[in-house]
Amino acid sequence: MQATHSPVSSSPIDRVNDDLLSMIFLLACEPPMWRTDPEWIGNITLTLVCRRWRHHALSLATLWATLSWEAGMRAEHALAILERSAADDITVSIRFVAHHSRTFSQLSAADITNGHAVVRAIAQKTHRKRITRLGFQLTAEAWDEDVFGPFLVQGKPLPMPSLRSLAIYTWDSEEIASARPIRIRAFNLENISIESCNVWAWCMYAGARTTHVSIGGFTLKLGYIATLLEFAPNLERLTIGSLFRPTHIDNDISPEAVIRVRRSLSAHPHAGSRLTHFDAVSVVAPGLALLCQILPTQLCVPNMALVRPAPVDDDDDDWLEFLMIPRIASVSEEINISAHATFVTLRSADDTKTRTLSCTTGHIDHITILRALANAHLPMWDTVQTLTINILQWSALLDPLREAGITQMGALQSLTINVDQREAEDYFDEIVEDDSAWLKFPVLEKVHVVVCGSDSAAEPTFELVLNVIRALIPIIRDIGAIRMLGGVLDLRAWAAAPGLKTAFRERCKEIAEEQEEEEGPTAVSLVARHLSLLP
Repeated sequence: MQATHSPVSSSPIDRVNDDLLSMIFLLACEPPMWRTDPEWIGNITLTLVCRRWRHHALSLATLWATLSWEAGMRAEHALAILERSAADDITVSIRFVAHHSRTFSQLSAADITNGHAVVRAIAQKTHRKRITRLGFQLTAEAWDEDVFGPFLVQGKPLPMPSLRSLAIYTWDSEEIASARPIRIRAFNLENISIESCNVWAWCMYAGARTTHVSIGGFTLKLGYIATLLEFAPNLERLTIGSLFRPTHIDNDISPEAVIRVRRSLSAHPHAGSRLTHFDAVSVVAPGLALLCQILPTQLCVPNMALVRPAPVDDDDDDWLEFLMIPRIASVSEEINISAHATFVTLRSADDTKTRTLSCTTGHIDHITILRALANAHLPMWDTVQTLTINILQWSALLDPLREAGITQMGALQSLTINVDQREAEDYFDEIVEDDSAWLKFPVLEKVHVVVCGSDSAAEPTFELVLNVIRALIPIIRDIGAIRMLGGVLDLRAWAAAPGLKTAFRERCKEIAEEQEEEEGPTAVSLVARHLSLLP
């Protein structure tokens, strides 16, 4: 490559016009997703090739619109981008963790020194006033109150007038979560994401442009959440909580004021009106109950999720509180309950509205959850069209339904019962025989039996299959025994383990033969024989 550009150069690249060269530069500066080297400095490299390339690269503002520093990079490269962006708007991301790292390895002294140099640079007035998007990923090793001092000055928040998006994450440190709050003066941000880091008056960042907010991992004031709903009429996605640290909600509002706040939000024509997704993640009780007290009465959020990273034996009431959020009935055409009720989904038939309850680790008291589900909104059992449930949960669901006075699922058309030997082993004693003939299914068309698992250890036992058959008999009897051979029953298995389906049929054949030998034709033997012959 020539050191200087010549009009008569024979190199084909030198004959490329400026517009095409700009496209090539922009593509060349996109870092590959599979990169493992944090020193990706494509834009700086372009300025070192020849005079023409340097002049053209420096004049192309898009190449210098993003400063992204992470552990493993030298500060000089980031500072060069900051300088070459001149007076233009810039996006800044400072990550004290390597892009390719899946774990939080210890930072080197050089990483900390380089990162601190970049933090000091962006805090200077000439640069911070033009930052439109700011992102920090912090660790305890990198935290230094002298370095981050401009962001921590009490009574004098750091002005960032161009800021439109703020994202601050601290994954591993109580020290940062309890440190002096970060104080930034900015308004009407589009996106606010704060994870496990104390940020002063974060609700004041919201405005008419705010569409996405994710906040949690530290103690939130109930009043701040109310202010957010009031100040952000166009809010579309709201996440309260964090997977990495529990989130407490501090009730800083008196009982009398709570009533006034809810009335005020309910009277506000736009409070929460555009909210399409609302997630609560690891919110410590009674946080959800407090939150429900201030939600506008007209709130109708299409998609809601409750996520807990670990079960808490004495804290299952929050599931019920979550289910009781208004308009739950409008999303109950489809119910999917996983094994041990660690994942429950309520979904509308057109897939536009959902309620998801998830426990990401461990098992929870599925009896409590199913009882809460049965009682959350009784009319939903008249609207559910599709129900997917484990055999263990089916047995556990019947008592709460009967106690609630539910005698039929009037809209249920499809019932899927999952059978997993490994899931049932520890809870086999809880599979209670129940003559569920009292529960009617007037429009039920199909019953799917799905054998789950991925290896021979998951082959269903004689006892488990017998319990499945006994659970099916009242259902089949209700929809008409004659129709049973007309395709009502369907047997499936996971694609990864087709042998489990064969094992299930063999158990059914054994059950049919034993019943016929001892008692002659019975309901159990007829259903077992039919299942054994299904393809």
